[in-house]
Amino acid sequence: MLAYLFCILLASTALYAEYPPGQIRLTPKIDLHLEPTSIEGLPDRMLNLPPGFKVKLFSDQVDKARFMAWDDHGVLHVANMKTRGSNQWSPASGRQSTVLALPDKDGDGRADTVYKAAADFHWPHSVAFYEGALFVADDDAIYRLEDRDADGFYEKRAVFAEVPGFMGRSSEHVTHTLVFDESNDKLYFHAGSGCDLCREDDPERATVIQMNTDGTGRRIFASGLRNAIGLDLHPVTGELWGAGNGHDREGRALPPEWIAPLRDGGFYGWPLAYAYQVWTDFSIGAYRRAIFPLTDADSLLVASMERPAALVPAHLAPMGLHFYKYDQFPPQYKHAAFVAFRAGVLGNDLGYKVMVLFAEPDGSNARIADFLTGFRPDPNRDSFWGTPVGLTTDEQGVLYLTSDRFTQAIFRIEASPLQGMWENPPPDTLLAGAALPLRSTIRLQRQVADAAPAQLTANLAALGGPEALPLQRIDDQTYRLEADLSAGEYNGHKKLVVYLAQGDEATKLVHSIVVLPTADQILFADDLAWEQGALYSAQLDPTHADTVFAGQRALRVDARGFTIEFLPRASVAQVGYTALRMALHPGTAAGGFRPSFGLVVNGETARPLSLIDQIDLDLDQWQTVEIALNELALDGPIESLRLIGSLRGTFYLDEIRLVAAQYSGGVTAVLEEDDRIAAPREFALDPNYPNPFNSSTTIRYRLAEPGRVRLEIFDVQGQKVKTLAAGDVGPGVYQVEWDGLDASGKPVATGVYLARLQRGRVALVHKMLLLK
Repeated sequence: MLAYLFCILLASTALYAEYPPGQIRLTPKIDLHLEPTSIEGLPDRMLNLPPGFKVKLFSDQVDKARFMAWDDHGVLHVANMKTRGSNQWSPASGRQSTVLALPDKDGDGRADTVYKAAADFHWPHSVAFYEGALFVADDDAIYRLEDRDADGFYEKRAVFAEVPGFMGRSSEHVTHTLVFDESNDKLYFHAGSGCDLCREDDPERATVIQMNTDGTGRRIFASGLRNAIGLDLHPVTGELWGAGNGHDREGRALPPEWIAPLRDGGFYGWPLAYAYQVWTDFSIGAYRRAIFPLTDADSLLVASMERPAALVPAHLAPMGLHFYKYDQFPPQYKHAAFVAFRAGVLGNDLGYKVMVLFAEPDGSNARIADFLTGFRPDPNRDSFWGTPVGLTTDEQGVLYLTSDRFTQAIFRIEASPLQGMWENPPPDTLLAGAALPLRSTIRLQRQVADAAPAQLTANLAALGGPEALPLQRIDDQTYRLEADLSAGEYNGHKKLVVYLAQGDEATKLVHSIVVLPTADQILFADDLAWEQGALYSAQLDPTHADTVFAGQRALRVDARGFTIEFLPRASVAQVGYTALRMALHPGTAAGGFRPSFGLVVNGETARPLSLIDQIDLDLDQWQTVEIALNELALDGPIESLRLIGSLRGTFYLDEIRLVAAQYSGGVTAVLEEDDRIAAPREFALDPNYPNPFNSSTTIRYRLAEPGRVRLEIFDVQGQKVKTLAAGDVGPGVYQVEWDGLDASGKPVATGVYLARLQRGRVALVHKMLLLK
């Protein structure tokens, strides 16, 4: 089982949510510490999953399995597309596609048999059950089928609804996803665009369509959706969410794929824009010819676009979107969204994976993580052995995943019965060189039945501790971890690992600590501290002494349009650096008809991040240029920084540096909402997240000085429910999860509860609302 604590990101989710229109911010990514996991039933293959998860081959008796659904008897059904030979985009001749049923009557996690539940389809993608009937979304119609003789085969069929595009332009995006909203008697289905990017003749294409469950009341619910294949209802709000595919021709990094709630009447960009009001690149001739002229109505539509809940790298082809509603997985997965991605070789992300999105019910405060990878094992090759498509869960909370290319299969993913959580975990963040007196407790949430007591052992080597330190067993559920550690000299992510073993089960908890740098990383200050890389249309003089911002020398640039690359002597972890800052004197430089001055990181930025708005070429003095690192959407260390632009003439650069977070005493720091990192200056109890909550919530508190604290939960009558943390702790930021259980391990009732943090004579209280 993975630790419930996720590493603190320098690009805070609060700041991510506030970025302005026209910018692209990939959703902050967290690390679930995936590890290679053998596939039971498929011995020659491995997938990567968080610690404590297992994967099994449920069935390989499928042929292009797509989306799945469960009938009233708990039998899994899947749309079995069936292709023509090895061509993934061509249906088999005739109408050979089927819906397959895969019962598992003995409950061993493998399908007992596979049989046809329905037949005579052309290119079916999605199946659903409603009031005992089977609905199948084919490329020519949505069909309603009945099994009147109860033999498992649905023989009675009728066209329930026509689909857009079948008799018109249908060369692209001909699949349809079905979602029933049973509480409101509504059916949703998506209709993709007929092209990569164009103005559609059919208003129902590139939309999500809503109708009543009897087929009446058909209308367009949301538009501007190029191909929103992933659809599901949020289990808390009942709101429809979607995951969609971007267009093809803007390079490897654009446009990002998206995940978002879909509002009634909402417009989501295609073909005019994407992300958060970012216009399509109409310098691409095919796109300009397809769309121009632009109209006032187009501008109003783009201005109406809301921020997506999440943006992920381009060309991943999101498929199934599925909200997790059960308790078999650890508590942090409750109401998280799993998304399957079927592609990757055309973009900058490996792809071919399942990601999990953690967010508030309204989509705010989003963080995303890789949950299942390994279908593309070699990042340097374009080969892959499977393509994730459909997602669903059974009544026990086990997750199922289809693969529809190369490996034709349905996989079954479940969590270990041995699960634990940190009750008072280590700090999330430390300053390089700081001491860490570790005094933590781990509580077992689930244990293996009829087994001896669990054995817990910690590997603390990343912070200078022992590799195998046994934890002290306090009682059957509680274990104590104590050690004196050090953050070490360098910034980066450090991992503390606690191994859990009981009976035949073994898993681990991983806690990430962000170690922050103590000083700026210098690129140029009197001398080049980084190496010069690519240099085009420019000459550099690092010894210039006449026009200097600070110190003795500046970097003189004689440019005719330019590319200047700076290479670190070793990759630089971005952790703990807030910005790239430099001083620029325009000298005699002119920008020409369209001045440009931009930044490219790691040679992968499709569009340079423009800095020209920070420069006044007519101002004959030194000017400071700064770009926040969280605007760069980096997914790894910094290996190259390039300045590129159109300036011609002589200008000067000085004091080029990555700016380290600023501190004011103390040894511990986290990112605050003003995007400046500071050591805790107060004794504080932050609002819990999420609030209201359904199964678990996280409570964060801060201490500026060492001391003894108690964090307790009370009901509104003043009765203590549970103690979450108690003891001596050092200065830092801590967070603890409350799983909605009282001190005896029993679930508490729906209602208002109080989190109370006490240190000495001072007590802080926050209200929390538990909804079940």
